Amino acid sequence: MPSTRPIRAAIVAASLLAVVASASPMGAQSPATPAASAAPRTFGQAWTSVPCADLGVIKEFDQIADCGYVSVPENRTADKTNTIKLGVVRVRAGNGTNQSAVVEGTGGPGGYGLGEANPTWVTEHAAILDNHDWVFFTQRGTQGAQPFLDCEGYSLRELNGATKGLSLKDSRAAAQTAFEACVADFTAKGVDLAAYNTVENAADIVDIKDALGYDKIVYFGESYGTQLGQFLLRDHPEALSAIVLDGVVPVAKTSEIAVADIPGSFRRIWAACAADAGCAKAYPDPEGTLAAAAAALDKQPVKISLDLGQSTPTELSVDGNLAMQAMFLNLYTGQSYVLPAQVYQLASGDTSVLEPLLRIFFGNISRARVMHYAINCTDDPATQADLDATVPALYETLYRTNVEDSIEACGALKLPQLPDTSDAVVTSDIPALVLQGGLDPATWTDGGDSVAAGLKNAFNITIPAGGHIQSGSACGIAILGAFLADPTTKPDTSCVSPDVPMASPASLKATNEAKTVAMTATGPAVKPAADGDPSQSQGFSHIVAIGVLPAGDVAQALTDRLKALPAVLDDVTVKDGPTVAGQPTKRISSSGTFNGQPAGVDLIGFGDDKAVYVIVAVYVDVKGLDSWRAHGLQNLLDSVQITTP
Repeated sequence: MPSTRPIRAAIVAASLLAVVASASPMGAQSPATPAASAAPRTFGQAWTSVPCADLGVIKEFDQIADCGYVSVPENRTADKTNTIKLGVVRVRAGNGTNQSAVVEGTGGPGGYGLGEANPTWVTEHAAILDNHDWVFFTQRGTQGAQPFLDCEGYSLRELNGATKGLSLKDSRAAAQTAFEACVADFTAKGVDLAAYNTVENAADIVDIKDALGYDKIVYFGESYGTQLGQFLLRDHPEALSAIVLDGVVPVAKTSEIAVADIPGSFRRIWAACAADAGCAKAYPDPEGTLAAAAAALDKQPVKISLDLGQSTPTELSVDGNLAMQAMFLNLYTGQSYVLPAQVYQLASGDTSVLEPLLRIFFGNISRARVMHYAINCTDDPATQADLDATVPALYETLYRTNVEDSIEACGALKLPQLPDTSDAVVTSDIPALVLQGGLDPATWTDGGDSVAAGLKNAFNITIPAGGHIQSGSACGIAILGAFLADPTTKPDTSCVSPDVPMASPASLKATNEAKTVAMTATGPAVKPAADGDPSQSQGFSHIVAIGVLPAGDVAQALTDRLKALPAVLDDVTVKDGPTVAGQPTKRISSSGTFNGQPAGVDLIGFGDDKAVYVIVAVYVDVKGLDSWRAHGLQNLLDSVQITTP
């Protein structure tokens, strides 16, 4: 399973006063270049230092981290003279001490292990890094390791299918041919594919520990990394002082497909919506509505021009299956609360909702597909029993495609199986922290609970509204930091909310100071804020605010409001805008930066003898700015009304 962390919005909500009427900055500035930390340390013979940039990490990390390769045997049960290299980045403890080094194992299998080695992560984990080294590494066969068991023709199959308008059958056939060619190529180059399994992965961690000079470590695993952690607990307990498992894959499973309950992942969201008054009222039947929308796309795929970072936009043909895949992956990002709203937006004919989902989907392509299937096929491959399972029609194609992919890949690899003992529940008294999300689409809580039951000194903490991977949130980081400081005491969980808020359309309202006139509007769907300002709302990539100001010159009011914003824009010309609430408007519409981050900014205003009415909208997903303005912002403008309280 992917280990996509929750993606936090790049802007932070502030009061309307800050947005519309003052120069107060909104939110935190972008993280600065990492400050230098403790001096480099000594290493074992398996270590080779390289500049951090050689591993794809920004060069400033040379100030705070040790970057290099650790050489390990490719197959410890066969020819131990043949070695492979794993990329390693150790962020050094800031104060020069190291209470217990943390080694992180990422998910997938096949995920990029150095993806979080960036200034933002350092800023968020500063309190932990005061006293703990943190070690990122690339698992064998993944990006950043040597060899890298990628297979581009297979990894890009959905993108190739969408750009060429291929049927699912033809797209899968072409990808399978590419996968078989990749397997043959790696075999011909002497790669021992049978050595790319979780037993060897666990032994690699011990070698990394030794190369970095640690007696014991705290192992932190995400998603597949939790499965790897259980192997480490069972095979190498002497290497561990504590363990953290976040988004738990139980080793007792006998099929990789059994871990991710695709229908259940969606239906937990539908149930959460039904339990939320605002969501239930706005979106009474998200499952039925999604079924109709997906069927319509299968009947008539939609053409979408998408900015994927190429020199020209990529033209895609999007059918129901691709839309379902993008929505399912999007559940990993911590945005599941907005899924019902997205479904209804799609059903209304507004296909712009698919654009950010598809950018996330295609931006999360795992290229280490040979490694991915080598891990799964040696341990818990999909079987005919999985293929014969009864699945609701809406989710059937998505489910069966995953099963068939696994069966066909394992057939091409023809790898030996790990012994049945690999599926035995792990028991241990080593201190453990188990983190789970109540809305996790990939690793549901029943599996995590079963793992925690075998760990005698485990703290099993579930965040009800959490998706996949809890340690990407501020609350999760706080719990993790408390556990690392004292693994024998239950962490403070007061930050964990029992609520599971879901998004519904934002009802915006602002009045003038004398409360003689009011402006209302319906904004894009957002989670309700406990004590939110009713004149503004913030979503994943937008913030909108409305204000009623004293009567006067509209163009001047917009210019004054712009000066109060932390924005640097390319064009601040005041032009005629669209009709809003039956009134002609003035508009500043530009792009540039907001709080130092790329953004589009729109200010629209109109007036009468009572007041000037202003709408401020900021959008940080600049690749989707045109769609936002054409749909999200336009829908808001269409809903504006002026009333007398």
